[in-house]
Amino acid sequence: IFRIGKLKKPILMLQSKEDKYSLPHRAKDLYNKCPAPKRLAYFEKGRHSHIKINAPEKYDEIIVDFLREICENGTVTDTIVGE
Repeated sequence: IFRIGKLKKPILMLQSKEDKYSLPHRAKDLYNKCPAPKRLAYFEKGRHSHIKINAPEKYDEIIVDFLREICENGTVTDTIVGE
């Protein structure tokens, strides 16, 4: 958590609400401490590192939207998706 405050580049955080390793509330803590442009996307299902298996279309859509916004605007708007 102490390093997140030094980030400057746009950050995309992908978090499963079922993750027992990286707890969902900790993702929100990181989001709140990060000064960089950021997006936090929650997924209903998926153990740690298994988000794409359960929601492949949503997973790809969130990444493409994030990258598209950076390409078009040079940054992203701070957003939480699926909270």
